[in-house]
Amino acid sequence: VMALMFLSKSIWAAEAGESWLDHAAKPIRLKGDEATLKIGVESRYRFEARDNFNLNDQNYEDDAVHLFRNRLNADLKLTPEAGGSTYRFFAEGQAAQRIAGNGLNRTNLFVNHVDLRQLFLEINKPFGLAPLTVKAGRQELAYGDERFVGPLNWTNTARVFDAVKLIYTPVEWLQVDSFGSPVARNEPPARR
Repeated sequence: VMALMFLSKSIWAAEAGESWLDHAAKPIRLKGDEATLKIGVESRYRFEARDNFNLNDQNYEDDAVHLFRNRLNADLKLTPEAGGSTYRFFAEGQAAQRIAGNGLNRTNLFVNHVDLRQLFLEINKPFGLAPLTVKAGRQELAYGDERFVGPLNWTNTARVFDAVKLIYTPVEWLQVDSFGSPVARNEPPARR
């Protein structure tokens, strides 16, 4: 709550030539350059009009679907000493809803009432290992065009992974990622 109050006060203290939105996007400095906090909000509405969507005459679907998705996140970065390890703690909640006349849209792709979507710890240069980053917890994984591994953000709920990920960057132009993970399961909502 203190961070949100500080954020609301700091939004209006924008520098000359800077809009309040530019200023709001900057991280809040909690302790000089050692600790910064970013608060993020995402709100999305999507409309789908369906006419025989599933191509099944026995279960004909002719419906209009209103999809709502809201996310709130906090991103805390700690840099205790210059050139040393850095720590990042990220938490994100999500609420995904739908309004539709047809009951076929009550799957976990459309509805996830309130959920902890992401929660991970990322350590850059752990134990002084310069080109290595460790990221552990519930997180998005996205590679290539996301056909095999990706969050599927086009769906209303999107997916995340309970993963441990190692990122090795020996030189600026080379990055090797290694991870182990199952997909985090969204439980389907209870039928009414």
